[in-house]
Amino acid sequence: MVFGNTNVYYLWYADLTGTKTFYAEGTPGLQLRVLMNRPVPEEGGDAHGGKTVERMLVIGEDGKGSIDVSDLEFVHLNCIKVNWGGSGIVKAFYMEGTVKPVVGLMSLISNGNAEGTDLESFPVSYDGPNNGNTANERPEIVDGGVTGKCFKVTTFDNPTETWHTQFYVKSDEVLPKGTKWQLKMSIKADRSSMITTSAQGTPRQWKGSMLDEFGVTT
Repeated sequence: MVFGNTNVYYLWYADLTGTKTFYAEGTPGLQLRVLMNRPVPEEGGDAHGGKTVERMLVIGEDGKGSIDVSDLEFVHLNCIKVNWGGSGIVKAFYMEGTVKPVVGLMSLISNGNAEGTDLESFPVSYDGPNNGNTANERPEIVDGGVTGKCFKVTTFDNPTETWHTQFYVKSDEVLPKGTKWQLKMSIKADRSSMITTSAQGTPRQWKGSMLDEFGVTT
């Protein structure tokens, strides 16, 4: 391994969008597998994700090599591996492009702007008391919202409790005690409604209240 985890889990990546070229220096002839943009797992497939974009970076006789990634819409670097059976030294690995530096808060959820198709950070539970306390559903992605797309949840019909429909925002990482975090959402409804919130472990594993009850309008 040069970078990343051997499982190449699709939610573990460095967001290097804006990168045009990767460069490496090291042992002549060393081949590096650069694995990027792994999508969500396919049904019945590898739980770590779908098919990655893979580019082979070969270090030349002058001890230098490069690959062009300017054709990619985005660059999420999952992993860099030495090619099967290979060995050598990587003296440097760097990139060229317009990558924006990470400042302030880092995103802990995937697809928070609803621009992609990944919905694993947003489980939905319908009729919770009668579905085994599971949250196996997902919201719809529809036009609207602050960025042009948003999540739509249609509440369970004729519930016996107001909390029978629950929309979750699930962090991709475990947050150790003391972690400072921030949640920002824009919300509307087809009629005025009151919203309650709670912190939960797995669905229905109630940890306590988070925010005071608040109203939502159209």
